Amino acid sequence: MAAEPVVRTAVTDDWQVSILGPAGNPVGGGVIVPPRYVLTCAHVVTSAMGGRLEDDPHATVTVTLRSGLKLTGSPGGGHRYTGGSHHEDVSVLTLHGDLGQANGQFPTSHAHLSTGVYTAKRPMQVYGYPQGQPHGVWADCLMAGRGGPESALIQLNDAPDTGRRVARGYSGCGVRDAATSRVAGLAVLRDRSPEAGVTWMIPLERLARDWPPLRAALALSGDRPAPLPAPQPPDPDDGPFDDEAMDDLYRLLLDGRLAMPGLVALRDDALGPVRRPWQGSPEDILGIVHDLRHIAQAGRPVPPLLTFVAALSRRVPGPRGQELARWVRGRAGHCTPAVDPGPLLERRVRPGGAGTRWTYATFRVTPASPSRHYLLDVFRQHEGAPREAVQQYTEAMRLARLERLVVDEIIRMRREKAIDSPDLFVEFVLPRELLGRPVDGLPITTPSGAEVRLGVVHPVAVRSLERQNASEWVDWVHNWSRKWDRMKALSALSGEGVVAVVPARNQDGSSYEALFSALYADDGPLALVLGFPPRVPRRRAPDAEFDAALDAGVPALVWAHEEQDGPSVATDLPDRLRAAGARTLPGEVLRARRGEWSSRPGAARPRVGGGLRLGFLWDPFDRLPPHTPLTPPAPAPGGAPS
Repeated sequence: MAAEPVVRTAVTDDWQVSILGPAGNPVGGGVIVPPRYVLTCAHVVTSAMGGRLEDDPHATVTVTLRSGLKLTGSPGGGHRYTGGSHHEDVSVLTLHGDLGQANGQFPTSHAHLSTGVYTAKRPMQVYGYPQGQPHGVWADCLMAGRGGPESALIQLNDAPDTGRRVARGYSGCGVRDAATSRVAGLAVLRDRSPEAGVTWMIPLERLARDWPPLRAALALSGDRPAPLPAPQPPDPDDGPFDDEAMDDLYRLLLDGRLAMPGLVALRDDALGPVRRPWQGSPEDILGIVHDLRHIAQAGRPVPPLLTFVAALSRRVPGPRGQELARWVRGRAGHCTPAVDPGPLLERRVRPGGAGTRWTYATFRVTPASPSRHYLLDVFRQHEGAPREAVQQYTEAMRLARLERLVVDEIIRMRREKAIDSPDLFVEFVLPRELLGRPVDGLPITTPSGAEVRLGVVHPVAVRSLERQNASEWVDWVHNWSRKWDRMKALSALSGEGVVAVVPARNQDGSSYEALFSALYADDGPLALVLGFPPRVPRRRAPDAEFDAALDAGVPALVWAHEEQDGPSVATDLPDRLRAAGARTLPGEVLRARRGEWSSRPGAARPRVGGGLRLGFLWDPFDRLPPHTPLTPPAPAPGGAPS
């Protein structure tokens, strides 16, 4: 009997992704689980990496969204990549990059997920990427029943009288119920026999056992949650964090759509002085929670997970933060010994530097048409809070006018007391051709009517627009992330090779690869001091010393704006920086611009007027702003593993 024709519903399929192999062709697919996770098969990730995860724990793969946007995905910790038998063939990827560029074609809820209805001959559909179909093609099949090891898989038979059958390239792809348009599982295995016409699916309810947050996602989808596994003997390391409590926490974190910087720092604070470095993605909040759950209280006054969630509750505004605080109160009484949640949940100023709590005024400058014209977006962000849009100038303008508007905006912020502290940090997100522009020299008028440089009143730094936004950076940000995490872990940049100096340019033109290799290395420098200003790069001829540092992910660069300051910058500034840490480095550059004492013990006081004219690139990886434009985006143009 022929299968009934399937009527496509209006439900979108923006949960679909393809996963690309080393040659750039799809090797399988996956299913998005908001806020930025992808469920797929472990063997698909192995094929995409071209090797085993164990051989390269920091490997990443390229994931293509339904919109065509390519992002980087990282498999994360070992508990997220089970491998083994086919019913355990699951991996969870964390997506990195700007989801705002997906033109709205990215799921923001979990409504596409389902535990499924398992009845014989129920029509199902899979959208996969067989050879010769890089953009994908549908295949129809009919549900048969349970089977496989421990009856953990669902058998799907090819639907008769259809043009495409499941084949290699469908692994990891979501199996969609044709009646509800919701995903019921992942295609994992194809029977080797050509005449068999059988595919095996891992149901989502089974996947939830390997990745517990999926239980919370299924509950948020409005579907019945997957049943809990059979009761097991209690794990003494779990303490107050049983499966039911963790389900509640995962649900809060998944439904909150949290895009919060500084998660690794919160984790480190929760662990205290005795810690192990985080090997996963800095954005993987679920992986961090899973890791902390299994770290015992072990002499600590508070379990690390409780400390971490309490810190989240203080930073997350509104009802979501209140729900997290309620979870902390509920679990505190189950600790041994019991914990008083009051001090944990008290909102307090984060210590740093000399008690500094920055408020950022961010000016994003974007190239426009005609040539040498730019657009300006203005943002404000109190530390630990979301970034707020202040103003958008939609008219393209030349730099002289743009810089006058920047000064006006800063003055207006100060007069309207739009900042909650005197610690205003001014940052410019600039395209590469403007990174060397001396924006710290913009004039600010004092009460007496005199003009002083902006850079001696406030910390001023530039950030790379391309490093934050450009698609060609997607495959390179991992080194930037690792270097930033290394910098944050140091109390001071005093270790050997942590601060490097390039006093003069290499004139033979052959230095780029050698310098890039030295900076890119795992033990390469975290801050680079240049005795000369950057040049505007020309096509196929980068500014070797400056661009090599950007490409290698160095988070901090300081340079002399003027050639005559080069010797002083190259000799005096490194000692200043070595006394600073990730938190205090901007303040040390500010003191150098003013000509103040260095914070280095025993440093001599410079002469009056001895302040340096410095350019400063400061790119904290864990404070990446949301890149979604203020205006709506333009519409997009119209057996063997399966």
